[in-house]
Amino acid sequence: VLDVSRHKDAAPTLIDLKTWISDFVQQYQESNSECDEISFDYQGDPAQLRVISSQLERVFTNLFDNGLRYSRKATGRATLSVTAGIKPGAGGRSHPFVSVVDRGPALDEEAESRLFEPFHTTESSGTGLGLYISKELCEANQATLDYSISDDGTSCFTVNFSNSAPAKSEQTE
Repeated sequence: VLDVSRHKDAAPTLIDLKTWISDFVQQYQESNSECDEISFDYQGDPAQLRVISSQLERVFTNLFDNGLRYSRKATGRATLSVTAGIKPGAGGRSHPFVSVVDRGPALDEEAESRLFEPFHTTESSGTGLGLYISKELCEANQATLDYSISDDGTSCFTVNFSNSAPAKSEQTE
């Protein structure tokens, strides 16, 4: 928690969402020997975002680590599906998003209601801070972290960004 507050002074930079998340998925797979497969799909137009990259790395590392763990428990294989792009929104406004779907079972209502509370965990070795910190880091980057049940009954975590930056003349990471 203290580490989160220390990074509040980091300066946001402009990133291209497709490039950033594609590179992150590749680097994560290369550095994680426990990972069997991560499928990746980008939908829609390019999206420029002003974010603190190191904070997004922490968010997606946590989501990927959790998702792979629950996928392995349910299926014996550590797999994820990652979808990113532009999602149509209310009033004709669209927004960038990244969804992470694991192969583990969906959460029951009680677990879902406490999902983002600090110190809530379903693991004997967990601290219960991962999703709480991830949600806080998303909010620091003008994004939300939401949970839903995917069409096939598995867990889906979606980061919805609200700060799409149209200026393409600035340098991107």
